[in-house]
Amino acid sequence: MRKFTIMGFTEAELGFVLAAVFIVVAVGAIHDRDAAAASVRDGMVVVAERDSLRVLHDSLTAEIARIRTTESRVGLLRDSIAALEAKISTKVPQCWEKGESSAPVANVDVLAADRFRLNGEALTIGQVRERLAHFIARGDSLGCRYIVRARPVAGVDARVQADAVWRLRRWFDVNDRP
Repeated sequence: MRKFTIMGFTEAELGFVLAAVFIVVAVGAIHDRDAAAASVRDGMVVVAERDSLRVLHDSLTAEIARIRTTESRVGLLRDSIAALEAKISTKVPQCWEKGESSAPVANVDVLAADRFRLNGEALTIGQVRERLAHFIARGDSLGCRYIVRARPVAGVDARVQADAVWRLRRWFDVNDRP
């Protein structure tokens, strides 16, 4: 039998070379297919992650809008509270509101801006305070102020009366109506 050669290869060698080439081409094609499939899977994962990030971004944007709305409402409520607190009286209550007598504890005649008459005796504001100290102490313990009636005598003008009443208001609620 005579060996038939093609380009210096025998038929058997050529068959082995061709089989090897086919195997290499097949393995390359399988690898390319797997790489393409992996790329598609990675692309699908990227698309899915992008979609989930978009949903998260939208929900985060909506939440930020709700927070800003809430912050503006809280600001309005703070302003309302401040306005209400400004309207709350800081005046110490009168002692009759705490169960004491509603009658004035003393009748004081105003002689001058810093001179008073109590029970017929001319006194300074310090002396009036000493004479009525037990009412001041009781009012402080109850968290209230007793009422004192202040009346101007003849010859005392409104400015002097107002100055005298202002001095008495440090310790008492003053009824200065005629």
